[in-house]
Amino acid sequence: MTGPLTDPVATQAATDAGSAGPPIASAAQQRSVRIAARALGRHGLVHAYGHCSLRLDAGHFLVGPSVPLGLTQPGDACQVVPLAGPLPEGVLPEVRIHREIYRARPQVGGIARVQSPKLM
Repeated sequence: MTGPLTDPVATQAATDAGSAGPPIASAAQQRSVRIAARALGRHGLVHAYGHCSLRLDAGHFLVGPSVPLGLTQPGDACQVVPLAGPLPEGVLPEVRIHREIYRARPQVGGIARVQSPKLM
């Protein structure tokens, strides 16, 4: 099943055909990550901590902005993170949890990691 979160055509279409660099996430993919983050905050399922992400391809995923989930704004930039190598500048260290899940479970298309207010 494909959609804006897992559509390889949308990701590939946004990738520079002559570039060997990481894929460029589509606007729909970035929007989906931001909406997921805001929804978790709006429904009181998170304190200030957590991240939402989605797999872009076999070697990269997209992670939401480094702000509390409920404060994510419509235009906030998401970042592409490789499954190998160092984290990109500005990506918080706990995003490594997402990376390890994507490495271990190739079938996973997205992750929402939260810390519930009930646990804080």
